[in-house]
Amino acid sequence: MALVWKIDEVVNEIALWPIKRFYPTLIAKRTGISLDAVFTRLLELTKDQKLCVKWELRCPGDNCARTLLVIDEKTIKLRDVFCQYCGHDFCEEDDGDIYEYIYPVFEVCKDYKEYLRKVNPSIKKKQPLMIGKKHLN
Repeated sequence: MALVWKIDEVVNEIALWPIKRFYPTLIAKRTGISLDAVFTRLLELTKDQKLCVKWELRCPGDNCARTLLVIDEKTIKLRDVFCQYCGHDFCEEDDGDIYEYIYPVFEVCKDYKEYLRKVNPSIKKKQPLMIGKKHLN
């Protein structure tokens, strides 16, 4: 149970940061808990409507790996996706490998952020070192 509390503690801290999204690896690094256990708990927090899970489609192009789309569902059609940075073009044949390019990313739900701020307004916002970043990993 203590592991769950550690994860929840970090999620509550992240909720006060001015970031849009975060990766499960951030919490795994901060808590020292396995990525599998962290991911399982984050999915439980989505059921409680504290977090929202999104899916990032990253370019598989050589040395690119840029985020091309952030979507709510893993079921997408790739025929219209094109990487403007490296020129990689997805096609119908890539459907079998799509899951290799999709990564989970989490957002703290707006209502939950507001709730945490109301419950304890004396909490100072601890901001991570964020130079030009919208989300953390």
